[in-house]
Amino acid sequence: EDDNFGKYLKDYADNFHLMNIAVVDFSGNTKFSLLNTQLNHESEIIAITSAKSGNIKIVKTVTDSDVVFTAAGKIEYLKKNYIIVLQKLISDNLYLEKLANETDTTITLFKEDLRIGTSNKDNAGNYLTGTRFQNQKVLNVVYNQGVEYFGEVKVRERDFLAIYRPYKTDNPHEKIMFFVGLDVHHINDVSHSISMNVLVTLFILFIVLVVLVILLLRVIVIRPVKKTVNIFNSILRDDGTIDLSLNIDVTSTDEIGEMETSINNFLTEQKEFI
Repeated sequence: EDDNFGKYLKDYADNFHLMNIAVVDFSGNTKFSLLNTQLNHESEIIAITSAKSGNIKIVKTVTDSDVVFTAAGKIEYLKKNYIIVLQKLISDNLYLEKLANETDTTITLFKEDLRIGTSNKDNAGNYLTGTRFQNQKVLNVVYNQGVEYFGEVKVRERDFLAIYRPYKTDNPHEKIMFFVGLDVHHINDVSHSISMNVLVTLFILFIVLVVLVILLLRVIVIRPVKKTVNIFNSILRDDGTIDLSLNIDVTSTDEIGEMETSINNFLTEQKEFI
């Protein structure tokens, strides 16, 4: 029966990509663990103690080489109360790589200066996990001053616009740092693409503006002038006589309207003179 329960827990861990599932009795003894480890880290003890009171507790645990989410809750099995502990790996290379691809960035998790999880790979395609970070300036800002570091850094001959920040866990004495970087060359490519799109958009807007100006000129200037010319052509009849009874309909108060009014006044004066 215990074997069936253990198999069920293992299948559950596989289905939900959990690093570990453990069962602990109320005396603190580990009755079952997929990793065959004792849950004795400070944060693990905090989660188990909280679960004994009936509260589900989720903490961030730092092990020797990993950072994990630890969740603990109370269950009943064979009429006895136990604490079940679920652990999900945060510093998982595949998880960080997937997250990096979704955000178009590169991501690394450090324990002190050691890369314990990363989306970065070397030229052979191997993750850079286990390598050390040599930038003492960044380490001092993040760990000693406890603040974020922004700036441009070089990682394996590649320039990154980066942010390094302290990563708080429930093991306060552990030094954990989180890095997110964007390739400078990628930024330049994106900037160039944006610039080209802006230029194309501006050119299209310019063409549209020119067309609108031409249309406005036809309505505001050319049409009234053509109407005035047609009136003058009507005044001079084909038989050589002059018809001074015609007038121009003044439709505006601008310069074109003033010209039309002046022509009407001229025609009126000519009729009075004759």
